[in-house]
Amino acid sequence: MINTKDDDATQETFAILPQIMEDYETRFWRVEQSELYKPAGVIAPKLPLYHPYHPFTNVTNGYDLPQVPLATKFDNYTDVAPHHLLDMVSAINPTEVQTFFVVQSLPYLPGIPVIARYQYGVFPDAKSEMKGFQSIWAQGIVFDHKSEAISKLPPTKIKIYESTKNELSPTILCGNTMKLDVVENLKGRGVWSLVVSSENGEV
Repeated sequence: MINTKDDDATQETFAILPQIMEDYETRFWRVEQSELYKPAGVIAPKLPLYHPYHPFTNVTNGYDLPQVPLATKFDNYTDVAPHHLLDMVSAINPTEVQTFFVVQSLPYLPGIPVIARYQYGVFPDAKSEMKGFQSIWAQGIVFDHKSEAISKLPPTKIKIYESTKNELSPTILCGNTMKLDVVENLKGRGVWSLVVSSENGEV
């Protein structure tokens, strides 16, 4: 999730978020749905998300799943991103920069670690059922707009792989690193997340 500038359009968008979140409506604009965890009922965009290692366990009511009521794409990241991250993007000199705004729920019990699940974004062609595995090196840099604190998650190899243990989720996200925080410290919080993928030079 990210913070945007405090203009009228932003305020109008945030004003309708409580209703969207309550109704759990999924609204994707200019963003496709990921196939990952789709058989299990997860409706996720092809964008980086955050949830516990297993999105189905430690939920508050026993059956809830993470929801993404809003996901959209920006054309020009220089108009919305803070200068802290713009400087980092310039230093990286990527081949492509994609900028998105995502709102997601975290229906999990207090104390549960939330980790970066960038697989939804860095494996856009992933299928809900696959053979073998795919892996890529990735790093997340998280910027808190309010405190201006920057957290660099350690670079790590993240994977998607074939699983024969769960019929509802034949393709599994792998990697229990890149921990962001615990659930209660993230609910209602907006952050900028700069995701660096090493294979194709995308941010």
